[in-house]
Amino acid sequence: MAEQDKDLPLVVSEILIEMHGMNDRLSSVENVLLQVAANIQQTNTVIARAAEVQAKQQEIANANFKTLMEADERNMTMLAGVFQQAMETLGQRLERIETRLEGLETKQ
Repeated sequence: MAEQDKDLPLVVSEILIEMHGMNDRLSSVENVLLQVAANIQQTNTVIARAAEVQAKQQEIANANFKTLMEADERNMTMLAGVFQQAMETLGQRLERIETRLEGLETKQ
């Protein structure tokens, strides 16, 4: 028993040394986990910013598309008006030609 008591301080010392080594490893693991958490947070910030930029770009694209569609509608309305005027003018010319032809036919 006395010999076991002599070994006890040695065993306790070995246990303390081993625990100290575990603390060092746990500290290293903790540092790694903190770095991983920081990287995740940074990634989330980058993703959120990218989403904001993409949303703004989509908003601008939608506004540009709306502007183009409105301009296209105005152009189509204008072209329809021009076509209508051209058709009316052509109709009037045809009426004058027909009137002249009728006049020529009656003179013959």
